[in-house]
Amino acid sequence: MEKEEIELLNQWRSHPNWTNEDASQELKVKEAH
Repeated sequence: MEKEEIELLNQWRSHPNWTNEDASQELKVKEAH
């Protein structure tokens, strides 16, 4: 697992209302940087 994915999972735990869409958008935002 990549560091970004682990960070994302940790964020997801603090935002349990996130959907897959929210998560993939977060990933896209991170990849864009």
